[in-house]
Amino acid sequence: MFGKRMVLHSAGVLSAAELGCLVKEEDVVRHESFTAEWRDLSLSTRPEEGTDFEMALAGGALPSGQCRDKRAVSEITKELPPVVQPSRPDFGKGDFPRSLSRSLSQEAQRG
Repeated sequence: MFGKRMVLHSAGVLSAAELGCLVKEEDVVRHESFTAEWRDLSLSTRPEEGTDFEMALAGGALPSGQCRDKRAVSEITKELPPVVQPSRPDFGKGDFPRSLSRSLSQEAQRG
């Protein structure tokens, strides 16, 4: 079993690539042979136009790298609902006493 790879270049830039496999088996004693070939992966790219600094800034970033609509954390937390502590943080099995839950499971086993 061996892999077959084909890479095409266009003016130094990768434009397409294929990854495939070819399998050949021969059994001389039984006079049998098997051949299979398939394509596992096909990739292709297209060239992109370059961008300059002015075009990058048109997306909304300031030259300093800060966000235009930057807000203080205290302003954001004012809009959030208050944090409530859970009433029962132990997350136990439930309201059943241990002896009752044990007796219920024993009754279930007895049928």
